[in-house]
Amino acid sequence: MRTIRIGTAFLALALTTLGCGSSRSGTTRVGTATTFPTGPTDVVIRVDTRGGYTSEDYQLAIVPELTVYGDGRVVVTGPVTEQYPPHALPNLRTGQIDRSTIAALVRQARSDGMFEKLDFGEPQITDNPTTTVTVNDGKLHVHRVYALGVESELHDEDDPTSPAALKAALGLTDAQTQARRRLQDFVTAAQNSATRAATEPLTVSEIAISVRRATPVAADDPVEPGHESWPLLDLATIGDPIDQGPGADSVYRCAVLTGANATKALAAAATATSITRWQSGGSEYVIVWRPLLPDEHACPGPGNR
Repeated sequence: MRTIRIGTAFLALALTTLGCGSSRSGTTRVGTATTFPTGPTDVVIRVDTRGGYTSEDYQLAIVPELTVYGDGRVVVTGPVTEQYPPHALPNLRTGQIDRSTIAALVRQARSDGMFEKLDFGEPQITDNPTTTVTVNDGKLHVHRVYALGVESELHDEDDPTSPAALKAALGLTDAQTQARRRLQDFVTAAQNSATRAATEPLTVSEIAISVRRATPVAADDPVEPGHESWPLLDLATIGDPIDQGPGADSVYRCAVLTGANATKALAAAATATSITRWQSGGSEYVIVWRPLLPDEHACPGPGNR
């Protein structure tokens, strides 16, 4: 998919990729045989959970819950209120951890077997999300696990402490259950380190907006969506259709906003909700807002959501 970039400054054509994000990128060695890339847009650790029984609007708005960059910067998704409708923009927090902490996490990943091919099994349940965990020690190690953590949440009504009942319910072997628990322990350790450090709101300089025409509000709908005027280009033609994969028709168009356009759009979104109707060119639209992280520069597509 060709991504339309809208901004006031000249924009580079090359997209940043995991582990190769910055011209200042390199690797560092901390402790015994612990290496990782050190650039400010080099992803060393990322946890990203998506899928499951949720709407396309929800999926397009998902941001990785944890990212650790090579220079020690962290970005996490912060707490949100339980209000409905939710805010248009997510609560993204940032901060800094030192390289010794990154090295300790990379060592933990290695000791937990995450640099090898692991079998996590697939629990015999439906409609759960898949968690992707990435660790970069100069080589990308990527694990995709369906329904991570469900093994600690599902209990047998007759005997909630029975490992046999749990294994029978999920269809997992002992080895698969142990691998999932080690991965969950690593994710928890990384999230705890990052969350403690992430004390400031993330300043966003690029944002992807996914746009679709609004459907009529039902007469008995108890929630008023709110109506705002869109301050930029006509939403009917902005960006490109989102690639939904082979044989799928898209109802969304997506554009990446940068520079002054991003600033203006983000200001408009500050008081909006996820169901706000945006008026443009005589029609109304719904916008899914997806702030882009420092290593990201593209609209959502099959390969990055």
